[in-house]
Formats: sequence, structure tokens, C-alpha cells
Amino acid sequence: MDKKIFIELFRFNHKTDYLPYYKKYEFTYEKEDTVNDLLNKINSVEKFEFNGTDKFGVKINNYFANVDTLIGDIVSKTSNELVIEPVSSYRAVNDLTINNDDFFEKMELLGKYLSDEQKEAYASTAQLLYYSSNTLNFNKGYIGDHMLLIADDIINENPSLQDEVLNILKDNKSGGWYHTSLEKRVFDLDKDVKNKIDSTLLKLTGKTTQSPAELTMEDLQIAQKFTNFNIAVYDKDDTSVLENYISKSDAKCIAASSKNDDLALHTIEIDKSFSYKIAGNILLEAKDSNADFMVVKDEEIFKIFDNSQKEIAKTVGREIDLPIVTFEQFTNILSGEKDPEKLGFKKHKVDVNFL
Repeated sequence: MDKKIFIELFRFNHKTDYLPYYKKYEFTYEKEDTVNDLLNKINSVEKFEFNGTDKFGVKINNYFANVDTLIGDIVSKTSNELVIEPVSSYRAVNDLTINNDDFFEKMELLGKYLSDEQKEAYASTAQLLYYSSNTLNFNKGYIGDHMLLIADDIINENPSLQDEVLNILKDNKSGGWYHTSLEKRVFDLDKDVKNKIDSTLLKLTGKTTQSPAELTMEDLQIAQKFTNFNIAVYDKDDTSVLENYISKSDAKCIAASSKNDDLALHTIEIDKSFSYKIAGNILLEAKDSNADFMVVKDEEIFKIFDNSQKEIAKTVGREIDLPIVTFEQFTNILSGEKDPEKLGFKKHKVDVNFL
């Protein structure tokens, strides 16, 4: 049976186009076909600019992936409708090609510790890490996740350089503090790469992006439902459990594109406004999707979204006023609890008034 895919390909020429646009194509693919094979098929029908090798990255359906990734893997994880974009639309030059000077400029901060061969290797393997970071959407001066990876390699090769290398990454305006998790952004993120980044982050901040324990709440009998409610979810690691309970409650789940965005809680100590900008984006996307309230899993996230919501609103310059409910509170309501005081709503900074 033919495996059909529908493609929207990003097109842009910085010399002639004011805004990017998308061209639509339809193809079939084989089991062994990669993204690069697909790009070459499109190019045979209509010429466009792309790297033309299997050592560069693209953005597909909001995931960042190397072009040697199998089309079938992308389809199985997302859909057969593929939106293909450069790794940085902001730095797009011609179609999928970008101006990557910023990647090399930042890598040169550690350049004296690297051979030309190492620089060339990182240029082909680490650019995807750099451009996939959500941090760049809020801090374009960010030193880059590739630097955390490179730093780990340098320190492992020569431990005596640790303090010297870490000092380069400690800049309070752009340093490694600003790392945000890549796990929900890079397609099939290499665990070894994550571990290297976490290792450097731990040395810098004393904290990592390690995931909290999974939800272990057993199934429950639902005594009251949320019919006709729109309920947003947020969890950096996985919203599937939250979405499942919202579905059982008969509400519409608002699973916005920012539902997994990492707040970089380790950054709050040096730059609270950075985390607040990301939080504001998450809350406003839910609010603009007509969410009645948001359910979150992590208690620390609840404190930021609820207790600091006025400060977040001030940071992003928009009123938010979105009630935040913990997973425990939500399941207690589903079980039949109606007393706001017993639920803990009296302690919330943002009024929860739907009961």
C-alpha cells in the first residue's frame, strides 16, 4: 500500500520576499526513505534551497530533526501532514538555508580548547541543538546548548580546565543558566547528549533538568464532570495523564503548543523575568484558546503560575487572570469534593470561582 504524505514547505528569499510562504506537495514514501530523500524528491519537481547533505537539521511539525531521520518515524509520531521549515525562521536566508554565523561566533568562546577537526565535527552535529532551544525565542544572546555539550567534552578530556571553562559559561545575561529542556523539541533526543548537557548544567547551577516522578494516581470514580469547560494543561515532561483525566471529565482539553515548554527554574535565581516570559507565553496561549482554567502537575510550577501570576502579567505586558488547579485538586473535584476550603482554593492568589 502506498504511504502518502502531504507537505507544506517553507519558502523564503531574503532578497525578494517580505514574508515567508508555504508551497504544498503530495508524495508517497518507502519504509527506508529519510527526510533528506523527501527533500530531494521535492527539489526534482521544483528547485529550492537546502543543504543537500544528510548532516543538517530542519523543523518538522514543531520538532527539530536531522534530515537522516526516517519519514515513517516522523509520520508515526506526528501525522502524514508535514510542515517543513528551517531550524530558525528568524535567521532564514533562502528557503531552508539560514545564516548560522551566531552558532560559530558562540562556539568560538571555547574555540581555543578545540582543534579545527573538532570544530568541524561540532559544526555538523551540534547546530540542531543550538537552534532547537526555546531559550532563543526569549533571549537571542543565549550562549547555546551546543556550548554545554562542548564544555562537557572539554572537561572530561582535561578535568583541570573545569573552572576555566565554566567561567566562560557563567555570564548572567546569556550563559548556561538559560538552558531550557530539549526533550520535547528535538526528535528522539540522544540520551548521551542530554546527559552531557545536564552534567554541565549541574556543575553550573547545582540543578539539572531531571524529570520529576510520574503521576501514580489510580483511576477514580467520577462523581461530577466539567461538561462545556475548556481546560488547559501544562507539564514539561508529559501531559498525557492530565489530558486523559480531562477527557474523562467531559471537558475539552486545551493542549497548546507550549504545554511542554521548560521554564528553566534554575534561572529564576539570576533572572526571574526570563522564566516569567516563558510562563507568560504558556498562560496567554491557554487564555487566548479560551481556557477556563489550567491543570498542572508540579507544585513548584503551580506556585509560579498562581502565586506569581501578577508579576508574570506585568512582565509580558498583558492581563492574564487564569485560575490554576493542581492535579490533586482536579481529581478531588472529580471525586465529588465541592468545598473550596477543603480543596485549598482559598489559598490561591488567582480566584477559582467555577464551583
